Amino acid sequence: MQEYEGILTEGEYAEIGRLRQELSSALVVLVAATPYPGPWVVATRVGEEQRGRVSEDALEVRVGECEARIPWEAFIAYAASADAVLLSVGRLAVPVARSFFKSRGEWEAARAMIGERVPRAGPVRTQPSWLRPVKVALLWLALAVVVYLGWHFADYSSPR
Repeated sequence: MQEYEGILTEGEYAEIGRLRQELSSALVVLVAATPYPGPWVVATRVGEEQRGRVSEDALEVRVGECEARIPWEAFIAYAASADAVLLSVGRLAVPVARSFFKSRGEWEAARAMIGERVPRAGPVRTQPSWLRPVKVALLWLALAVVVYLGWHFADYSSPR
């Protein structure tokens, strides 16, 4: 169990913003059948104290007067950098920064625990820039063929 306490700096919050973009774009791909999961709400603001505990069965977080114990099964995914981890619970994103921990060893142990229990958001696969115009052209061509065949086989002859 790793306890932490700290205040997000502007630099860490900027890193959290980058991780939030990475996480949201990966989740849009993962859950394409469900509505877009944004806009995101980050649980902590710059200058707001956050404390908590990373344990074997849950992440405990206290921000201001709000306190939550979130079991690992509730997290959808996480994104991480060397200095921060951003965990996703639906539309809520919970940040955990390296500066919150007393030592580098505690930070590494907490990151390892998070990595073992929560799936990491994978890289987003983007299509090559030339592929979209090709798809659009093929769809227009298919539509033109359908219209031509409809016109060709339609019986527009005069009544007999």
